[in-house]
Amino acid sequence: APTSAPTTDEDADEDAEDRDEEAATEPHPDALREELTATVRAALQDANREAAEAAEAKGPRIQREHQEKGFNIDAPKVRHGIVFLGSWEFWVAFFGSLSVVQWVVVALSRDFHTVISREASIATGVPPEDPEIHPRVRVNIPWMRAKLRRRWRAFMLFAVGFPALAVITTPVLWSKPVFTTLSTAWGFWWLIVFTAAKSDRAWVAPVTNPPWFLRGWERMAHALPFLRWGPFHRYLGMWTRRTEGVGSPIAAVERQPWAFAGLAATRFLGTLPPFRCFTRPFIPVASAHLLNLDPKQPPVGALPPPAHRAGD
Repeated sequence: APTSAPTTDEDADEDAEDRDEEAATEPHPDALREELTATVRAALQDANREAAEAAEAKGPRIQREHQEKGFNIDAPKVRHGIVFLGSWEFWVAFFGSLSVVQWVVVALSRDFHTVISREASIATGVPPEDPEIHPRVRVNIPWMRAKLRRRWRAFMLFAVGFPALAVITTPVLWSKPVFTTLSTAWGFWWLIVFTAAKSDRAWVAPVTNPPWFLRGWERMAHALPFLRWGPFHRYLGMWTRRTEGVGSPIAAVERQPWAFAGLAATRFLGTLPPFRCFTRPFIPVASAHLLNLDPKQPPVGALPPPAHRAGD
């Protein structure tokens, strides 16, 4: 009995020392977590570096393949994970074909667009400008003729401003970037005007002043007297007569330029195939809403509607 107690104490001491050694050698949970996080982070960084080096060696993920001289219709391809865009001739043909199909669809479904536009006007609280009809799929020859006439009128209104652009760009020797920028802005202006003109209400808007470009020409003529002579004076008269027929839509746009510019941008984006099939009926309704915000706009029914169907 006297010898068993020391032995038991020694065993207990040895067990305690073993537990201390195991606790010292066993990794702490926080240290293990940090080590694992550092390992994963290093592995991800190495993988990203290798992917970046591989992509740099291959080039961009989207590339334009070298084209041979001449007319090439090369469709887009995917090779080795790289997208080749194809030739510009392919994309011109692609969007051109879609535009033709879209135009045919619009021409055949015009009656249905008229019904949608009427229903949208009633639903949004705007007096409808379209009559109630029973829609059907058909080719409306009178509408197509009127459409061509309006396209020709828009082209002439756009082209008649080019002599003025030539005069304006004379000080910079008809710089191509300046002329291109001004002609693009001039074309977008007429897009804004004819977007507003999609509603019949734009054609009865009151005209209080000549259009801004005629006023600007007059101010230039005061500063440069030769603009009142001979061909320049006749050009101003021709320009004035050409724009008289669209004076009301121009006046309506000048009173709300930014609102109609936004609507025109929406209409332009909506012409991309196949979006025009869906956006076309709502442009006249949106234009009517904007015209209702014009304080100078006469009340609905105060003036007779225009002789033509503006919304078409």
